[in-house]
Amino acid sequence: MPAAWKQGRGTFSLAVSTTPWLSKLMGLPFLLEYPHGCFEQKSSRLLGYTFLAGLLEYLPDAQAQRNSYEFVIRETLREFESGLLADGRLPYWQGGTQANDFVTIQTAWCVNQSEQAGFDVPERLSSELSEALQKMVAGQTKLSPTLRAFALFVLSNPSEETEDIVSAANELYLQRDKLTGEGRAMLAIAMHNLGIEQEKQYTLVDELPKDFQAVSFNPETFSSSTRTEALCTWAQILIDPEKASTALRDRLLKLTESSASLSTQENLWLLVTLQKMMATAPNSQFAAITPKPETLSVNGSSAGWSRQDLAKLADFSVTALKPGGSFVLRADYRTAENQTAPEAHGLKVDRVVKNLTEASRDGSANAPFRLGDQILISYRFSSEKPQSYVAVEDMIPAGLEVVNPNLDLFGKFYSLPAEPGIETASLSHSELRDQQTNLYFDELPSGARSYSVLARATAEGSFIWPATQISPMYDSRFFGRSASSECNVSAQ
Repeated sequence: MPAAWKQGRGTFSLAVSTTPWLSKLMGLPFLLEYPHGCFEQKSSRLLGYTFLAGLLEYLPDAQAQRNSYEFVIRETLREFESGLLADGRLPYWQGGTQANDFVTIQTAWCVNQSEQAGFDVPERLSSELSEALQKMVAGQTKLSPTLRAFALFVLSNPSEETEDIVSAANELYLQRDKLTGEGRAMLAIAMHNLGIEQEKQYTLVDELPKDFQAVSFNPETFSSSTRTEALCTWAQILIDPEKASTALRDRLLKLTESSASLSTQENLWLLVTLQKMMATAPNSQFAAITPKPETLSVNGSSAGWSRQDLAKLADFSVTALKPGGSFVLRADYRTAENQTAPEAHGLKVDRVVKNLTEASRDGSANAPFRLGDQILISYRFSSEKPQSYVAVEDMIPAGLEVVNPNLDLFGKFYSLPAEPGIETASLSHSELRDQQTNLYFDELPSGARSYSVLARATAEGSFIWPATQISPMYDSRFFGRSASSECNVSAQ
């Protein structure tokens, strides 16, 4: 085990499988557990429950969580319905007023899959999203050709094939020079689903890109190099499996090894492609295995043990495993190290704390905050290049409670310290969860920006304040972390 585990206290979870796919399939739990509450991640999560339901049968704890999955699906469908705008489209954030075409299209796909899985979908949600997509496919809504191809993909059901859909597919084919690599892959898959124009499908596959390094994140289509490669691989495996080389499949497996660092979009489309590749692969069940597993997968190919004492890992032994299988070992642990050093990879963040009630009380051991003090927490961040959909996450110490993330609102009542030479970032959304504060910025220009939240000292004691983190939600190459600190609060 890693050296840090030997020095830490916590628990470990182990899953073993008769198939070689288990480590790749762990992207599915990551997909189902992404922490942000935007409609893109919520619709991706529901596609994991519905469109990728076959993959859940390989995971040892999926059956135990099935009831909670079904609850999440029903609740999320209701959230989608309440978020519908007047034109039948959806925003990126719940409560938003500006439509996001990509989110609208993906949510329509999610709703279609939920209906096919037997869930009760609100009638208004189903009908209005369908009408919005039909307008997109017909060219009545202004959007990029690639998003139009995505809408066509979602509507490419043979039982609902119409002359308008076939006509739109042929029109996009003639204009394929305007499509991105993802757009061509989606159009090829849509034509395959509709059972039309086989020669055109082959042409689209032949014209797919072979080098993906130059593809950068696109905030309009949510594309990335990894997602583009996944989509192109899916189209090749689906339409021309004989030409889908072993190297292509090996590359797909290599991409899925880094599930923990991939975005929702990258994990979703990689898993969709992996599911297609696994469809013809046989799986075998475990025979006798010791110690007795806590959970088994639905198809009997995987077994799992969870939340075991990390101190006992060195002596934990599993028998009856055979060559050709795989395992995943994870640990949740705490080390004796209390201090975290700052780190910057294209993004940098610092946390500055000021007492608006009494400036001399700075929260240190010698000058602790007092109960009731109003605390201004300012996050100063800088980026080497423009970024999209950036999250700032801060685990607030138990002695403080964030009472207002609305800078304009509390700025009317407090004389806020000036930030010379630093512009205030434009907040798009915020979420306060127990002790964690999440701030979201859909657009973050290059250079320095800051944002502040108001907190109150609510509990006496001495607390560790973990590092603040900043990262784009769809590009794991960039992130930043502040130094950790201490927070002291006294009653007097």
